[in-house]
Amino acid sequence: MTRAVFIWQRFLDVFRMIPKRVKRLLKHFIIGRYVRKLSSQVRKPMHLFLIWSLELLVLIIELFGFGEVFEILITIFKRSAKPLSATQLNEAIRFFGDDPIFRKVRIDEAARIGTKTMATAYVTCFTINTGSKIANDVLIHELVHVIQYRKYGLRYMTRAIYGQNWGEGYNYGGMKGFMELQDDAGATYFFNPEQEAEFIADLYLLTQKKEAGYFGKDLTISKGQVSPAKILGLV
Repeated sequence: MTRAVFIWQRFLDVFRMIPKRVKRLLKHFIIGRYVRKLSSQVRKPMHLFLIWSLELLVLIIELFGFGEVFEILITIFKRSAKPLSATQLNEAIRFFGDDPIFRKVRIDEAARIGTKTMATAYVTCFTINTGSKIANDVLIHELVHVIQYRKYGLRYMTRAIYGQNWGEGYNYGGMKGFMELQDDAGATYFFNPEQEAEFIADLYLLTQKKEAGYFGKDLTISKGQVSPAKILGLV
């Protein structure tokens, strides 16, 4: 997707995403549903109330297309951001399956803000920011955040930041987390966004016959045993 097409598509999203953003906002007031989804990620009631309040503000801001406008400005002024390379796109499709979202992703491998002090790589909406050539497992991790953005909007960021600083961080529990997922196939709501992204990235490493962080060398994933696309709701 060229820069001009990307900007035009994001401009259209300001308007065509309004029904989805309104639906997200209305669902936010179903308190029981919200608590059930986040209670395993945010265990303290006061923290849960604060996150709910912050995300209410985020959802209201998003009604006016904040995420889309931000992406348009980033694309205009950040000339180093480009679409995924053919190799990166093929790797994403090979692992996740073919989904149009991957053609929307832009990556800046020359990003300077935050890549030295905050993180090796991070996502802002559909843009992956990193300060150097990105490794495939890191790419997979960051693509999960892009998928989360499409699913939750900017709320994925509030939940990821909370998880990093006050929650379980990136540790999804290794084999225990895997077995919980197997017992309740597809239900990853007990993972915060960073745990979910790390879990999927570790699955990717296992498919490459490489040691995976929280699994180590003790787990072998056979083809078709676990579907990243199903876990993330892509199918």
